[in-house]
Amino acid sequence: MKKRLLLALLLLPLFCLSQGKIAKVYNMVIGTRTHGASDGIYVYRFNIESGKITYLNHVAGIANPTYLCVSANNKFIYAVSDKSIGSGNVYAYKFNAATGQLDSLNNRSAFGGPLYVSVDKAQKTFLRQLSGRLLSVYPLNADGSLGEVSQVIQSSGNSINRLRQEAPHLQSAIFSPDEKHLLTTDLGTDRLNIYKYNATAQEVLSPAPLPFVNGNPGYGPRHAVFSGDGRFVYMLQELSGTITVYSFNKGRPVTCS
Repeated sequence: MKKRLLLALLLLPLFCLSQGKIAKVYNMVIGTRTHGASDGIYVYRFNIESGKITYLNHVAGIANPTYLCVSANNKFIYAVSDKSIGSGNVYAYKFNAATGQLDSLNNRSAFGGPLYVSVDKAQKTFLRQLSGRLLSVYPLNADGSLGEVSQVIQSSGNSINRLRQEAPHLQSAIFSPDEKHLLTTDLGTDRLNIYKYNATAQEVLSPAPLPFVNGNPGYGPRHAVFSGDGRFVYMLQELSGTITVYSFNKGRPVTCS
């Protein structure tokens, strides 16, 4: 078990959920590759003072949950099933932070191998992103479960690296802190895409006035994060091993470095 946990911590996403304003204990929710001994999603408790890690719970029945997303209210967890063969699914779970219990709510087809997930703070919209051309939107029901897909956006284009950039490879989708915009990184086209976000619209995503900015050719955007005040975006470039910084004002990224 300890070897399995260490491997998951080193290689896969880890989420820490605070158990108080000044937290000494955290929950760690860990997705795994399920080719070997690992079997789904695991929940552990971590004491930052003692360094002790205690197993709480795990949920099986999901293949390769390689990316997880915790809702802002800590009541739900969403995961992608990145199947190596065939179409993966997206999964919704009810989460009890006190006990670590995960209860399956439902799952939906992902129409391919999903890579990344995001949820808005109001718990209205779930975004599933493929390692490819499609960005899909699922409305969330009041109980946290996933509704039927409501919007699919397809990307196109390529860049100069013929082995890695022969087509779009969407990697991450992040909300701005005010949730007026959504940004997606595309390794395959060297672009940072910008969408307007309106949770009450029939189609919640629409192209921003500046729909994308081109990065340096061959750099390969992977992940991005906003600063806490929403003024800056930091984007990791996978193929060049560099970080690009943008200032961000009213949906318009401008390169700083």
